[in-house]
Amino acid sequence: MYLQIPPLTMHPEALEVDARFLSRLVSGMEFCVIRESLTAAGISLNILDATRWDPALRIFAPFFDLWGALGQNLIEAIRTMIPFDLFRPVISGAAAEFIDHKTTASLARCIGLGPGSTPAGDDFLTGLYFALYFCRYPDLHALRKLLLSAGTSTTKASARMLSYAAQGLFSEPLLGLASALAKGENVALATRTFQKVGHTSGPYLLEGVVSGANFLRKHFLG
Repeated sequence: MYLQIPPLTMHPEALEVDARFLSRLVSGMEFCVIRESLTAAGISLNILDATRWDPALRIFAPFFDLWGALGQNLIEAIRTMIPFDLFRPVISGAAAEFIDHKTTASLARCIGLGPGSTPAGDDFLTGLYFALYFCRYPDLHALRKLLLSAGTSTTKASARMLSYAAQGLFSEPLLGLASALAKGENVALATRTFQKVGHTSGPYLLEGVVSGANFLRKHFLG
């Protein structure tokens, strides 16, 4: 169970709670759950009444030109956001192989690649899966299997992120982008929110989205 203060409800199945509740909690503290109540530090929370954030992507676009929806200028702007670090060549190479040959074998190199709680390679894979899922790409089995196989090859937090993505559950920035793309408005604004996501997570999530757009453009739009 994840307890988070609004508006930072970016974790699937998180419960929104009052800041006073979380401020009383410390690492390792025990809490008690009896029926619908969670009690810790002398404060009780009614679980049934708490707001549960739903991260499911319910806005599906038809199978359409994601590249066109993002726009060439915006894609170039996204590319400038990607840091020039040691991981970018590996991720870019894996993406190129996937786009050219429609095989997920190269993408396995991205699992757990990079530092932080959600490594750059995993962020990239999440963005890629989001793009294909959003556009209703019909053959996601192999990529879904790859995401679910991360296990101990990456951090616990990142393995959860990949597992959630494989179930169609995404973070708020990606959901915001989906909404903007579906409505055809404020797409540039939606992409700028990714600059505030982690040190490299936001840019690499967007790099995955762009790679997904490139994949769809090459194989379905000629």
